[in-house]
Amino acid sequence: MFRLIIYTVFLVLFITKPSLSSDLDILGYRTAIKTDDVDCKFEFIDNWVSDEYHCHIYLSPTDVIEFNSDPHTKMIGRIHRLILIDDSDISKIYEKVLVKYGEPKDRSPNGKRYVWGDTSLHFDPYFGVQIENSKDGGVGLSMSIDKCSSIRCGLFENYNETTTVIEFMLLNTDWNDVNDYSIIEGNDQTEKVFHRKYGKDYEQILIEDVSKIQF
Repeated sequence: MFRLIIYTVFLVLFITKPSLSSDLDILGYRTAIKTDDVDCKFEFIDNWVSDEYHCHIYLSPTDVIEFNSDPHTKMIGRIHRLILIDDSDISKIYEKVLVKYGEPKDRSPNGKRYVWGDTSLHFDPYFGVQIENSKDGGVGLSMSIDKCSSIRCGLFENYNETTTVIEFMLLNTDWNDVNDYSIIEGNDQTEKVFHRKYGKDYEQILIEDVSKIQF
């Protein structure tokens, strides 16, 4: 059903050198960049659970990237990529993922969760293996393999509950927190978030963090 997408995945995932934590990317996109650096239109979504400010780039009908930010700082703290695939292609894609990112730092026993960088896995007695990104200053990548649901695959038109989706998530803990609090408070929360995390040294850390941004 999704045979054609595998060739696109092979091309965009291929790279000769594994990435370090600070160099983690999804198709060359990194966190802590401005929304202006992404070629898509951001929109504010008023959800009953949590509001969002995001945009999407559709690489194909079965491959989409989502960038998450907030309308006040316009810094990107989190990136998702979702790909609908055939089950028979999972092992082929995983081989290409290893070439790009190297061996994962951790993986779930069922082979459905993988993490790199500052992302980790933990077991919840109610929800099973969960992905966690909580380290201050951390940048981490995760890969999940699941069957589709209306929530997980709602961006796609052509799917059903037997369709397999691979989701990559790249998260910058500091800037993702800034995004979340800025949306909740309705204004730029950068200084407050960095001060809460780093105390009196937040100004220098913030300067060093912003200096890494690729404009």
